[in-house]
Amino acid sequence: MRDSEEPNVNMLELTNIHYSVHKKCIFKGATTSLKNGECVAITGDNGSGKSTLLKIIAGLMVPNKGNVKIDSRKILAMSRNRRLSHCVLHQ
Repeated sequence: MRDSEEPNVNMLELTNIHYSVHKKCIFKGATTSLKNGECVAITGDNGSGKSTLLKIIAGLMVPNKGNVKIDSRKILAMSRNRRLSHCVLHQ
């Protein structure tokens, strides 16, 4: 059984995510977690950082600070193919 299949284990963890582009702060200290079976919606205005957050979760973009973990494993320690298997981003 994978860790994320246990009901009280965090499937996804974002810890103290900071991300800036051209001196513009997009995220500062974003922290949250999801357990197996939980569902979340990411909402916001155009340009508010929704797609950026999903790309950081997928490991396609690297935050300036902080960690993303899936099944208690740092996303950036995974192979690119493994990272991409966890996240689909539709525009």
